[in-house]
Amino acid sequence: KTKKNLLKQQYGNFKAEGSETLEQTFNRLQVIVSQLQFMDVEIKQDDRNQKFLTSLAPEWLMHTIVWRNRSDLNTMSLDDLYNHLKVYESEVQKKSEPNSQNMAFISSAKHNSGNKEVNIASGSTASINVSTASANIRVASISQDTAYAYIASQFSGS
Repeated sequence: KTKKNLLKQQYGNFKAEGSETLEQTFNRLQVIVSQLQFMDVEIKQDDRNQKFLTSLAPEWLMHTIVWRNRSDLNTMSLDDLYNHLKVYESEVQKKSEPNSQNMAFISSAKHNSGNKEVNIASGSTASINVSTASANIRVASISQDTAYAYIASQFSGS
């Protein structure tokens, strides 16, 4: 009886741990579910899938939102759900690591050439490392073409 209650509590509080991989999280949940089934505690397929999705790390948020709203989630096995998510694991891992983003640095100047004004826009790109502490912070990347087009449009009216 106590073991059954402990397992129910473990299932209820189940969350991915720290640097745990998708597979490790899946395996831990499978062990708890299997032990509960052995003790004649049935958990609906949809509940298992929802539990797995809601237990994943924040980096999985976009994928979990999509999968939680699928109409076939209540009939899909936990194994199938895991295999579908496994496809995205490398993408999700890249998002959770310190990210290298390109940022454009743009300067513009007006030069007088005789009695004619010439607008010059110059740009360079630098790669910066953006480390993420607890939240996944993204730095917008501005392409040179977009930046140059913007500068040119600002000077075209002068």
